[in-house]
Amino acid sequence: MLPLIGTLDTRRTKDTMEKALTCLAAEKARILIIDITGVPIIDTMVADHLVRLAAVVQMMGGECVITGISPATAMTIVGLGVDLSMLRTGASLAEGLKLSIDISNGGGGKAR
Repeated sequence: MLPLIGTLDTRRTKDTMEKALTCLAAEKARILIIDITGVPIIDTMVADHLVRLAAVVQMMGGECVITGISPATAMTIVGLGVDLSMLRTGASLAEGLKLSIDISNGGGGKAR
């Protein structure tokens, strides 16, 4: 699980994502939950990094679940115009954990 809190700029996001991928590989984890409840604003570049991270996690054979997406953040991500099919989301961390358990048990979870 990767809880993000505070302001995210491109550099901090890239550093955090690189560390998360390194940890994911080292732990042989299958699911990465990114909770952005504590992030007040996400700009287009940071949203793009999150979408790319989800794609990389999929390439590594895993699933990425993003929780705590605010309406403004959702609009930013949709505004990118990229394929969002690799994103699994949950309104809250609790919902993301339930979704992750379902994925781990071989279920597909709810619709993306």
